[in-house]
Amino acid sequence: MNDYHRVSCMMLATTGLQKSLAMTGKACGDMEPIWYRTLATVAEECMSLITIKADAAWSGKGPQIQLHAGTHQWLVDQPQSAGGLDSGPTPLELQLAALGSCLTTLGFAFAAHFGVELRGLSVATEGDLDPDGYQGIAEVPFGFQQIRFKVVVDSPSPQDKIDALLAHIKKICPIRNTLQGVTVVDAALSNA
Repeated sequence: MNDYHRVSCMMLATTGLQKSLAMTGKACGDMEPIWYRTLATVAEECMSLITIKADAAWSGKGPQIQLHAGTHQWLVDQPQSAGGLDSGPTPLELQLAALGSCLTTLGFAFAAHFGVELRGLSVATEGDLDPDGYQGIAEVPFGFQQIRFKVVVDSPSPQDKIDALLAHIKKICPIRNTLQGVTVVDAALSNA
């Protein structure tokens, strides 16, 4: 199994096919082993769309929110200056962290495929927001007006290989693509 297929297996395993790939070495039942096919072929044959879920519930303590995703849970909060307990990042900080962590994960996952030896990889994110928008004080956008990220790669590999890796992860990052407005967000409201 070459590095590209190993990464393909890893990426598919993280998107809900873990049991069929990791446990059996096969993809979707009776199909041939994954290492004989490309990621695109396996994904197309197995499923066209996956659903990833996360839940948020008010903790009953100020603006503190309890998040659940898979087997993980954590808190989202506001700083004390905004009436919170400062027990976790704000939702906006989580959005920036999601972008940085997605880019970092993809960089790690695809480095070998692009011939990049990693000694270190980090992503710094920041966004510009005018709170007057969501507070109803001014007619300005409610969300980030601009988000920037900087990828820092520590590698002895040639710069052209590093550049190719960075271009690839920038292109395929699901969080970056979502933030660029390619996703439909539907809302439903129900009473408890």
